[in-house]
Amino acid sequence: MSETATPKKEKKKLLNDKQQKIVDIVVTALEAVVIVVCLMVSILVWVGVADHPQNRKVNWFAIQSASMVGNNPDSLNPGDLMIAKKVNSIEDLKSNEVAGEGKGTVIAYSTIVEDAAHNKGQQIVTHRVNRIVGNQIYTKGDNVKAEEDATPIAFEDVIGAYSGKMKGIGKIILWLQGYKKVDTNIGVGYEATGKTTQFLIILIPLILLFVYNGYVVVKWIMDQRAKKIKEAAIAEAKAGAADEEAIKRAALVDFMKAQGMSDEDIEAYFAAQAPKAEPSLDSEAAEAEEAPAEEAEAQEGHSEGSESELEESQGQQPAEDEQPATEDEAPAEDDKAE
Repeated sequence: MSETATPKKEKKKLLNDKQQKIVDIVVTALEAVVIVVCLMVSILVWVGVADHPQNRKVNWFAIQSASMVGNNPDSLNPGDLMIAKKVNSIEDLKSNEVAGEGKGTVIAYSTIVEDAAHNKGQQIVTHRVNRIVGNQIYTKGDNVKAEEDATPIAFEDVIGAYSGKMKGIGKIILWLQGYKKVDTNIGVGYEATGKTTQFLIILIPLILLFVYNGYVVVKWIMDQRAKKIKEAAIAEAKAGAADEEAIKRAALVDFMKAQGMSDEDIEAYFAAQAPKAEPSLDSEAAEAEEAPAEEAEAQEGHSEGSESELEESQGQQPAEDEQPATEDEAPAEDDKAE
């Protein structure tokens, strides 16, 4: 018994070409969104903590303290993002006054702050201007009971004046910078923990995107190689089949010549064995058009033949009618003869 090899079934595609194209577009759009979000977060975090913010025209700060909580339109809650524009001179700061000499303007400034462990460090503070004396600026927090801060600041320490705010956006930045919520004597604020999560939040999505795109590139390269190998195998199989056919033909020609057949007979034999060309669509259409014409001609010939037969039958009818008359006249002539 001979075993027949069954051809392997090709794997059915889960998606057709149109669906695959839609999926590729959606994946590309998601990648673009992730990259844009990571860039925006990076800019917000890194620019917000950049050195020498006084040199920039626009700055933004995540509010950490509850010292500016209040009912004014420009009051600030912990977790808000304050946008500050650069002030070119103290006169510009005075031009923003609400009452008195610059009183009421919310500014962000750099100052030295001492923590509970008596460690001093540079910190950005956001308070409202209470009064300006010469080049000295006295500030006060909206949620601070004291009339004003004890230590005035110089204009050179001013980073910018309040220009607007984005509620709640600062919470994201503070979380990425490793801040946590703490209770203070004036309310809930944020305190640095020394552990930042910004690199994990930014780098993990970018690493995943890099891995995914690397997989896509490697898969494409492997598919191209497999395609080339398949095409080479098909070409080799076709060439082998052609060589085998040529060998068979040469052997058959030698056998025919040994039998005494001439070259013309051999060529005629192979011409008869050659597969006939299938009729083209144009020839089939022409035959289809000629068929009704032939049928019409046949019907016309048949009708003409019927008409001629009818005329002949009508022409012969009087002769048949006259035949009995001759028979009737015959007795009359006989009577006369008698």
